Amino acid sequence: MLKTSKIELLLDNMKIVLFSIIATVGFYIYSYLRYGELEVSIIDVLSWFGNEWASDPNDWIGVHKILDMAPIYSLIIIGIILTIIFWFEDIDVENEMVEEERKKKLSKKVKEIKGVE
Repeated sequence: MLKTSKIELLLDNMKIVLFSIIATVGFYIYSYLRYGELEVSIIDVLSWFGNEWASDPNDWIGVHKILDMAPIYSLIIIGIILTIIFWFEDIDVENEMVEEERKKKLSKKVKEIKGVE
């Protein structure tokens, strides 16, 4: 099993987020140069990839309207926030595991001391 540090995992996630930022900025430039519009919604991107629901929704109309109002860069912001949340959550789990291991070792030493007396 490959072991990596939390910092390495965070850096890998941040590389993905950085790539997403660069791709989004590139898409904004492309969209502005081609269509003369700077605002690109999530629905626009889904339509661009050929998603049928994005171009003609028959269901989940409210979700469609929300995604149509949400600019594409909101996905990047959500990605950054989720990366940070999951990283801190993972650190908390690791700290709990370290604390549990420390308690086990302490309990073992106490039993050894009591066994010696």
